[in-house]
Amino acid sequence: MKFYEKLFELRKKEGLSQEELAEKVNVSRQTVSKWESGQSSPEMDKLLILSHLFNISIDELVGKQKDEEKKKDNNPSRIKYKSLKIVIILLLIYLTIAIFKYISLTIMNNIGNSFNEESYNIMINNNANTDGKQITNYYNFIKIRNKVLEKYYYMDNYEKPYQIVYIDLDKNERYEITYSEEEGKYILTEDTKSIGNEVEIEELFNKYRNLNDFKSYAVVDKYSIVDKIKMSLNPFLLVNPFAKKIVITMPFIGKAVYEYNNDFLLSRVFIKYKDSEDSFEENISYDYVPDHFKNIEIENPMESGEYEIKETNN
Repeated sequence: MKFYEKLFELRKKEGLSQEELAEKVNVSRQTVSKWESGQSSPEMDKLLILSHLFNISIDELVGKQKDEEKKKDNNPSRIKYKSLKIVIILLLIYLTIAIFKYISLTIMNNIGNSFNEESYNIMINNNANTDGKQITNYYNFIKIRNKVLEKYYYMDNYEKPYQIVYIDLDKNERYEITYSEEEGKYILTEDTKSIGNEVEIEELFNKYRNLNDFKSYAVVDKYSIVDKIKMSLNPFLLVNPFAKKIVITMPFIGKAVYEYNNDFLLSRVFIKYKDSEDSFEENISYDYVPDHFKNIEIENPMESGEYEIKETNN
């Protein structure tokens, strides 16, 4: 603010007329008028009187202090310091959020992976919208003690699975039967003898014996420390343990939402592709209370009589 502007502002603030101010400074009203219009400036002795009258320094009165502050603010080192300060503050906020995400992922991971029932039933419903066409499939994974039954269903026939896989871990047996529309019955498409050599067979059954391999149907993956750090540092990934949700914004691709139940078992996955009607949704339900399976056994489909099966040579 220039001197004449400052003088006018101070005089008005004090409620003085030009005549009254002129009298206090011992000059004519016309002189004060010229000062306020910027036509002339007061001598030093008059500046001293004005500064005393308005209780302000001469530098402030003539605008020098503000100019100095402005120059100071425009100093390159000052600007650099301010910029650095802003960057540090933003970095601290970012790291705080990352630490929160890491802790949340660890808690969710630990609770989810504490799921260790020997018997459980998982039902998965897949819905895909591709090019405006809705495709729905169902998958049922049942494990009761040392036997496993996997059933796959088409969207238009939930009553009859189109494929069934049976595993007996005690006998190291595995059968896969597939429904044939042409035959009107199930056909044995694969059994233990046809799936590979002894090493491959052993690896297969070890996989089914290891419950953790099937937790991938249910839980937050068992992330390593490195994985959790990468996820935590990802600015496009949001972890909300209170809403039991993980949201990933995928630039140029779309958005993925993972929702969990109270045990942090995965209950819904929804993926929406960017600028497209295409989407994918998966809903998962669980039954893993041991008492529910106390008196239940999984029957070998080849022996149960429930399915008409035609054996083929493999």
